[in-house]
Amino acid sequence: MALSVIWSVGGKRELYKHFEYYKDNVSLEFAQEFVSNVLILVNRLAEHPFMGQKELLLEDFPQGFRYLVYKKYKIIYFVDLSKKEVKISDVFHCSQDPSKIRKLK
Repeated sequence: MALSVIWSVGGKRELYKHFEYYKDNVSLEFAQEFVSNVLILVNRLAEHPFMGQKELLLEDFPQGFRYLVYKKYKIIYFVDLSKKEVKISDVFHCSQDPSKIRKLK
């Protein structure tokens, strides 16, 4: 049973911020590769929605947030089986203060 992978507005915004950072500070090619690799990883969730670990910093939220790791980033998501969706909530750089993960856009 494949689920749809949906990006929240905040998740898209964070991915775009990281893209812009790499485009401006490294190269366009690196930025494109970064986004491509994130999307490849995220698209695996359609078939394997529970492959990520539970996000303990968000365990008091009812959605049951989980995360995947790509390089220095946590891709925060939750699974909504009633809608047959995986919703990407954030792309969080792990060098930030971990308490900022609770901002959930």
